[in-house]
Amino acid sequence: MLALIGRIFRLIGFVAATLLGMAMALVFICSTLIAVTALLITGRLTGRPSAAKEYFKRAQASRKPLWRGGPFGDTTQNKGKDIIDVEAKEIK
Repeated sequence: MLALIGRIFRLIGFVAATLLGMAMALVFICSTLIAVTALLITGRLTGRPSAAKEYFKRAQASRKPLWRGGPFGDTTQNKGKDIIDVEAKEIK
């Protein structure tokens, strides 16, 4: 009898945690929809595109390059060329 009561309480706790998780997921989905809708409306009212592609283009244009020079930074010289010789050294 005590085992049955323990299982019932465990089941009630599991169901409560599941319902709480589903409610939290629903709140997250609704808040995301509201935020995306607000971004689209403000983008259309101001006349600016609100697409992620445009945002990342603007962000990349204002960012400084990570590599200024060297073998990896200047890709215009090595573009289209294959690497034909590689020297490997053993580190001890």
